[in-house]
Amino acid sequence: MVLLVERFQPPPLYERRLTEAGIRSVPIPARIVYDGQFHLLGWEPIPASVPADQAVPVWLYWRDTVPGGPDYQVWLGLKAEEETWTNSWIPPATFRTAPPPRTWPPDQYAIIAQNVLLIQGTPPGVYTVTLIVFDRETLLPYTAYQDGDALGPEIPLAQVQLTRPSAAPSLEVLGIPITATMPGWGPIRLLKGTVREQESRPGDPLHLEFYWESLADPDGDYRMRLWVFGEGGRAWERPLTRADFPTRQWRAGDRWLGLHTLRLPPGLGSGEHELWLQLCHRDGETCHPVGEPYRLGSLRVQAPPRSWTVPPLGVRTDARLGDEVTLVGADWEPRGETLQPGTTLTVTLVWRGEREMETSYRVFLHLLGPDGSLVAQSDGEPAGWTRPTTGWVPGEVVVDERVLSLPATLSPGEYRLTAGMYRYGGPRLLTPEGADAVLLIRFRVE
Repeated sequence: MVLLVERFQPPPLYERRLTEAGIRSVPIPARIVYDGQFHLLGWEPIPASVPADQAVPVWLYWRDTVPGGPDYQVWLGLKAEEETWTNSWIPPATFRTAPPPRTWPPDQYAIIAQNVLLIQGTPPGVYTVTLIVFDRETLLPYTAYQDGDALGPEIPLAQVQLTRPSAAPSLEVLGIPITATMPGWGPIRLLKGTVREQESRPGDPLHLEFYWESLADPDGDYRMRLWVFGEGGRAWERPLTRADFPTRQWRAGDRWLGLHTLRLPPGLGSGEHELWLQLCHRDGETCHPVGEPYRLGSLRVQAPPRSWTVPPLGVRTDARLGDEVTLVGADWEPRGETLQPGTTLTVTLVWRGEREMETSYRVFLHLLGPDGSLVAQSDGEPAGWTRPTTGWVPGEVVVDERVLSLPATLSPGEYRLTAGMYRYGGPRLLTPEGADAVLLIRFRVE
């Protein structure tokens, strides 16, 4: 202590770790803010490689600068492509969980340590450790910001290489009865096949879960064919688990999980549709069927009413967004070009699909003030989340009504109403001129 006091002023033993600039001695510092007050200060290095039957440890450093605010919930998972390969994190009984963030003193920081648990049977490969922060009460995710720039709701923390587990999971662990009889195709047998949805709509996601068992070393690359029968039906060809883990890398006795998300074709008609599965053996560009098809189950589909007629509009824009959709125009109520503070403005956007879409885009409707700031907005999937763009057929006209609540404190001046579409967590669609928003009308507040 004497040596430290003489050499350092102030001594490092008394130096505060948390400063206004962040936190000292964090291997991976960050300046990410949620909701303007919940700060991610950094995290510890995440292991680069972990066996698939072990948890991935993650240590995060946080600060909440406004006590008494909302309660935030931290979610961590491993993602690859569109799928999440993580169980919900449940702390052991002896684990001390952090108190609600709204009770944290603003001059201190907290460490949230979690073991990210993988679903049994997760195959080897590279996965991304992903962080999402959401409101504990509403379960709505927050957008992350860094230095004023929006990063989206999902933050990638690191990539982890999952290696083979020490042993294949048992049937008991997988919840599969030993007496269960499922079909086999050559050296591969289906242990369990689950379709999560029983009812759906055209364009909605279809979530499938398969457990496979390798009875012998597979003699090449096997893939699966899935198809839905009925009006507007479609077939898909997919790898059994992941594209970077083909069956030729499997070994006898392996048991692997396959997670798949398919979009139902937009032209699928209403009624009961059957789902079928069959394996095929890949030989060059050709996949030869193996064995007999297997019926996975049925799916009840309710197709929406469709229109190809443009209704009367207050303004016509015919603005093409990307090569997929056109904002035909808009109407609004009450009519006129003057806004009344403290009231509501009902805006009807009219869209036209130009081709089938693989992405479910979201709509934004923004009212911008005289200084360009956002004063009112409505974001979400079209028609109150009932008409995802993945369910639109080419040429279809979709009416999308939205309501803006105008603040009572609107100051006099000119206001601009703009609209557009964007990929969730990604960029906006652009017009041919490169604009990311379409100007609908200019209003005035007297």
